[in-house]
Amino acid sequence: MTTDVRRAVIRLSAGYFLRSLDVAKGLHQDDPVRAIVFTTIWVANVAHIRPNAGFDAKDELAKDAQRRPVTVVQVADSLAMPAETVRRHVGALIADGLCVRHGRKGVTIPAEVFTRPGMLEALDRQHQYTETYYRELQKLMAM
Repeated sequence: MTTDVRRAVIRLSAGYFLRSLDVAKGLHQDDPVRAIVFTTIWVANVAHIRPNAGFDAKDELAKDAQRRPVTVVQVADSLAMPAETVRRHVGALIADGLCVRHGRKGVTIPAEVFTRPGMLEALDRQHQYTETYYRELQKLMAM
């Protein structure tokens, strides 16, 4: 891969990251840290589930019973953020009904959160951005 193509891939990836963050911020009062904490919890909750493991990930959400709780400390460690900062954001997510605490086991983002109209719109927009990013990457890699 030439240096020019590598630079183009990096620029394309940076743009994709910023658009993705913008979508996530829109769901979380324009707070990028809260958006990142929410996304980190969500990804950790379902990271163990392989595609087609008992459900069609395109058409069906992972059930709450399939979601594994993640602790505030685990989220803080994965983001290299202070645990107290993450704890405050998790508390706000819980207060807003976007996150559920499971005692000392940690927290999950319930499946029903992903069925809310605003979330569905954001996921559709993110899906469009991802498809565009993928097509543009394919064009660059063909160079």
